[in-house]
Amino acid sequence: DVRAFLDIGIDLGRAFQIRDDLLDLYGDGNRFGKPALIDLREGKKTLPVWYAYNNCKPGQRIIMRKVLEKPGASQRDIRAVADIIDESGAAEHAESEIRRLVEGSTSRIRKTGMRARHRDFLINYAADLLQPPTRDR
Repeated sequence: DVRAFLDIGIDLGRAFQIRDDLLDLYGDGNRFGKPALIDLREGKKTLPVWYAYNNCKPGQRIIMRKVLEKPGASQRDIRAVADIIDESGAAEHAESEIRRLVEGSTSRIRKTGMRARHRDFLINYAADLLQPPTRDR
């Protein structure tokens, strides 16, 4: 069970981080307590950014590199990168990855010998990670 718990924790932690990355792109900053697009302003290389960079057109890749490597990029530049991310299918890829991580974790959770209430708590937590943010941009 110890190895299973380690794997469960790693996968749920990754799913949580990817959900956070999507909230940065599409969530309501007032609702979630974090300004929208802050990760892009800080040049963070999140899963959606990585996916978009590797799946966009060469000209878009140049724009992404310039903006993400430039501290203090303008709101217009940040919006251009967000649009490239949108067009790339990065959100769909990220949702698919969250689903894969959650399904694997849920399967392992069910196989552990933990008490039912703890198992149910973790399964419910994992299910919450599957809920996409409403798109506010």
